[in-house]
Amino acid sequence: SYDLWQLISVEGDQVLYFPNITLQSGETISISSGPDAKESNTILKWTNRQIWLNTGDVAKLVNTKGEVVSELE
Repeated sequence: SYDLWQLISVEGDQVLYFPNITLQSGETISISSGPDAKESNTILKWTNRQIWLNTGDVAKLVNTKGEVVSELE
């Protein structure tokens, strides 16, 4: 069992553990990484490192049950 939702960069095996937040229906948040990463009420800053710079890196969104609920290739 997972405690938090995760965003996984498969190629680099980097994992963002989402903070304990609740989104209302239709509400969105963005994830920011890299040297110019931003952070605000609607943007979560992952890291200042380049996470998505490599080509073909798969992203997976994993829920608290360990289930992949979304995948982007």
